[in-house]
Amino acid sequence: LCINFTNERLHKLFNDHCFVREQAMYEAENIEFEQFQWNDNQGRLEVIDRPKKSVFGYLDSTCMTPGGTDATFLDCLNKGLNDDTFYVKNTNKLGAGTMFGIDHFAGVVFYSIDGFLDKNRSSKKLLLQECLQGSTSEFVRRIGVPQEEAQIRRPSSIRGRKSSAPPRKQSVAQPGKTGGS
Repeated sequence: LCINFTNERLHKLFNDHCFVREQAMYEAENIEFEQFQWNDNQGRLEVIDRPKKSVFGYLDSTCMTPGGTDATFLDCLNKGLNDDTFYVKNTNKLGAGTMFGIDHFAGVVFYSIDGFLDKNRSSKKLLLQECLQGSTSEFVRRIGVPQEEAQIRRPSSIRGRKSSAPPRKQSVAQPGKTGGS
Protein backbone atom coordinates (compact mmCIF):
# COMPACT_ATOMS: atom_id res chain seq x y z
CA LEU A 1 0.00 0.00 0.00
CA CYS A 2 2.78 2.45 0.88
CA ILE A 3 4.61 1.82 -2.39
CA ASN A 4 1.45 2.39 -4.42
CA PHE A 5 0.64 5.47 -2.32
CA THR A 6 4.12 6.82 -3.08
CA ASN A 7 3.60 6.17 -6.78
CA GLU A 8 0.31 8.08 -6.64
CA ARG A 9 2.07 10.98 -4.87
CA LEU A 10 4.81 11.03 -7.51
CA HIS A 11 2.16 10.94 -10.24
CA LYS A 12 0.41 13.92 -8.62
CA LEU A 13 3.71 15.81 -8.35
CA PHE A 14 4.46 15.12 -12.02
CA ASN A 15 0.97 16.27 -13.07
CA ASP A 16 1.19 19.44 -11.01
CA HIS A 17 4.64 20.29 -12.28
CA CYS A 18 4.23 19.41 -15.93
CA PHE A 19 0.62 20.34 -16.57
CA VAL A 20 -0.79 22.71 -13.97
CA ARG A 21 2.28 24.94 -13.60
CA GLU A 22 3.13 24.95 -17.29
CA GLN A 23 -0.40 25.97 -18.27
CA ALA A 24 -0.41 28.67 -15.58
CA MET A 25 2.94 29.96 -16.85
CA TYR A 26 1.67 30.02 -20.46
CA GLU A 27 -1.42 31.95 -19.38
CA ALA A 28 0.64 34.42 -17.30
CA GLU A 29 2.90 35.09 -20.29
CA ASN A 30 -0.05 35.25 -22.72
CA ILE A 31 1.29 32.35 -24.78
CA GLU A 32 -1.33 30.71 -26.93
CA PHE A 33 -1.62 26.98 -26.37
CA GLU A 34 -4.20 24.25 -26.60
CA GLN A 35 -5.64 23.32 -23.21
CA PHE A 36 -5.61 19.61 -22.54
CA GLN A 37 -7.09 17.38 -19.88
CA TRP A 38 -5.33 14.79 -17.75
CA ASN A 39 -6.46 12.40 -15.05
CA ASP A 40 -6.13 14.07 -11.67
CA ASN A 41 -5.42 11.48 -8.98
CA GLN A 42 -6.19 13.66 -5.93
CA GLY A 43 -9.18 11.44 -5.02
CA ARG A 44 -6.94 8.38 -5.03
CA LEU A 45 -4.55 10.11 -2.63
CA GLU A 46 -7.39 11.19 -0.37
CA VAL A 47 -8.91 7.72 0.01
CA ILE A 48 -5.56 6.58 1.36
CA ASP A 49 -4.45 9.64 3.35
CA ARG A 50 -7.00 12.38 3.99
CA PRO A 51 -7.20 13.67 7.58
CA LYS A 52 -10.07 11.53 8.88
CA LYS A 53 -11.94 9.13 6.63
CA SER A 54 -9.10 7.32 4.89
CA VAL A 55 -7.23 4.03 4.97
CA PHE A 56 -4.39 5.54 7.02
CA GLY A 57 -6.86 7.36 9.30
CA TYR A 58 -8.79 4.19 10.07
CA LEU A 59 -5.52 2.29 10.45
CA ASP A 60 -4.26 4.78 13.05
CA SER A 61 -7.50 4.74 15.03
CA THR A 62 -7.76 0.93 14.95
CA CYS A 63 -4.13 0.55 16.06
CA MET A 64 -4.82 2.83 19.04
CA THR A 65 -8.09 1.11 19.96
CA PRO A 66 -7.71 -1.52 22.67
CA GLY A 67 -8.60 -4.86 21.15
CA GLY A 68 -8.36 -3.53 17.59
CA THR A 69 -7.91 -6.34 15.08
CA ASP A 70 -7.39 -6.74 11.36
CA ALA A 71 -11.08 -7.66 11.08
CA THR A 72 -12.24 -4.51 12.92
CA PHE A 73 -9.94 -2.45 10.69
CA LEU A 74 -11.53 -3.95 7.56
CA ASP A 75 -14.99 -3.38 9.03
CA CYS A 76 -14.14 0.31 9.59
CA LEU A 77 -12.92 0.61 6.00
CA ASN A 78 -15.97 -1.09 4.54
CA LYS A 79 -18.37 1.10 6.53
CA GLY A 80 -16.47 4.39 6.37
CA LEU A 81 -15.21 4.30 2.79
CA ASN A 82 -18.04 2.39 1.14
CA ASP A 83 -19.21 5.48 -0.78
CA ASP A 84 -15.72 6.54 -1.89
CA THR A 85 -15.18 6.23 -5.64
CA PHE A 86 -11.67 4.83 -5.27
CA TYR A 87 -12.32 2.36 -2.43
CA VAL A 88 -13.18 -1.16 -3.59
CA LYS A 89 -14.97 -3.47 -1.19
CA ASN A 90 -14.00 -7.07 -1.90
CA THR A 91 -17.09 -9.08 -2.86
CA ASN A 92 -15.15 -12.09 -4.11
CA LYS A 93 -16.03 -15.16 -2.01
CA LEU A 94 -12.37 -16.22 -1.85
CA GLY A 95 -11.12 -13.00 -0.30
CA ALA A 96 -14.26 -11.64 1.35
CA GLY A 97 -13.51 -10.59 4.91
CA THR A 98 -9.76 -10.57 4.36
CA MET A 99 -9.09 -7.99 1.63
CA PHE A 100 -9.88 -4.45 0.51
CA GLY A 101 -9.06 -2.69 -2.74
CA ILE A 102 -7.95 0.71 -3.96
CA ASP A 103 -8.58 1.87 -7.51
CA HIS A 104 -5.12 3.23 -8.28
CA PHE A 105 -4.26 5.09 -11.48
CA ALA A 106 -2.79 1.86 -12.90
CA GLY A 107 -5.84 -0.20 -11.85
CA VAL A 108 -7.48 -1.87 -8.85
CA VAL A 109 -5.12 -3.44 -6.32
CA PHE A 110 -6.37 -5.65 -3.49
CA TYR A 111 -4.60 -5.68 -0.13
CA SER A 112 -4.75 -8.51 2.39
CA ILE A 113 -5.52 -7.44 5.96
CA ASP A 114 -3.75 -10.44 7.48
CA GLY A 115 -1.19 -8.97 9.90
CA PHE A 116 -1.94 -5.42 8.71
CA LEU A 117 -2.27 -3.93 12.22
CA ASP A 118 0.78 -5.75 13.60
CA LYS A 119 2.90 -4.35 10.77
CA ASN A 120 1.69 -0.83 11.44
CA ARG A 121 1.70 -0.60 15.22
CA SER A 122 4.42 1.68 16.49
CA SER A 123 7.30 -0.12 18.10
CA LYS A 124 9.06 3.13 19.04
CA LYS A 125 7.32 3.26 22.41
CA LEU A 126 8.57 -0.23 23.30
CA LEU A 127 12.08 0.55 22.07
CA LEU A 128 12.16 3.73 24.15
CA GLN A 129 10.95 1.86 27.25
CA GLU A 130 13.64 -0.80 26.75
CA CYS A 131 16.31 1.87 26.33
CA LEU A 132 15.23 3.76 29.47
CA GLN A 133 14.92 0.59 31.55
CA GLY A 134 18.45 -0.44 30.50
CA SER A 135 19.97 2.73 31.95
CA THR A 136 22.44 2.64 34.82
CA SER A 137 20.54 5.50 36.47
CA GLU A 138 17.70 4.41 38.76
CA PHE A 139 15.84 7.64 37.99
CA VAL A 140 16.00 7.04 34.22
CA ARG A 141 14.96 3.38 34.66
CA ARG A 142 11.84 4.51 36.56
CA ILE A 143 10.89 6.84 33.70
CA GLY A 144 10.87 3.81 31.39
CA VAL A 145 8.36 1.88 33.50
CA PRO A 146 4.84 1.92 31.96
CA GLN A 147 2.32 3.85 34.11
CA GLU A 148 0.29 0.75 35.00
CA GLU A 149 3.42 -0.95 36.38
CA ALA A 150 4.69 2.24 38.01
CA GLN A 151 1.71 2.31 40.39
CA ILE A 152 2.39 -1.28 41.42
CA ARG A 153 6.21 -1.15 41.49
CA ARG A 154 6.66 2.32 42.98
CA PRO A 155 8.75 2.02 46.16
CA SER A 156 7.02 2.99 49.40
CA SER A 157 9.71 5.61 49.95
CA ILE A 158 8.35 7.49 46.93
CA ARG A 159 4.61 6.92 47.50
CA GLY A 160 4.29 8.79 50.79
CA ARG A 161 7.68 10.46 50.98
CA LYS A 162 8.09 13.20 53.52
CA SER A 163 10.60 15.88 52.85
CA SER A 164 14.06 15.34 54.33
CA ALA A 165 14.70 19.10 54.33
CA PRO A 166 14.91 20.82 57.72
CA PRO A 167 11.72 22.61 58.81
CA ARG A 168 11.41 26.18 57.59
CA LYS A 169 11.91 29.05 60.00
CA GLN A 170 9.15 31.55 60.42
CA SER A 171 9.93 34.56 58.28
CA VAL A 172 7.10 36.70 59.54
CA ALA A 173 8.17 39.10 62.27
CA GLN A 174 6.53 38.51 65.65
CA PRO A 175 4.50 41.40 67.05
CA GLY A 176 6.50 43.77 69.14
CA LYS A 177 9.86 42.74 67.66
CA THR A 178 11.65 44.54 64.91
CA GLY A 179 13.87 42.98 62.32
CA GLY A 180 17.62 43.19 62.61
CA SER A 181 19.83 43.01 65.67
